[in-house]
Amino acid sequence: MDFHIIKKAGVTVPEFAYCAKVSRITVHTWVRRLNPKHPHAQIAPRVEKLLEALRGAVAAGDLPLPDDAIRRRVVTKSGHIAVRPGVVAAIKAHL
Repeated sequence: MDFHIIKKAGVTVPEFAYCAKVSRITVHTWVRRLNPKHPHAQIAPRVEKLLEALRGAVAAGDLPLPDDAIRRRVVTKSGHIAVRPGVVAAIKAHL
């Protein structure tokens, strides 16, 4: 899988992790290619679908968002993260 689209779309690792329902550390290992078996077969279809949605959002001009886009704090299992609602909406629109 090609995770370069995450950076091209201007999506942060925590935002992608939030959408993929995995930890930010898990996404970090995928992006940095620290785990040769990334992602696990059970979640690979979901991750590929999200990556495809990102490609669609970039192609449609929905992403990247401006740097000053509003962020909101979200509580996850691994703590608080800042998520831009526009990122989540753009991904959902292309799923």
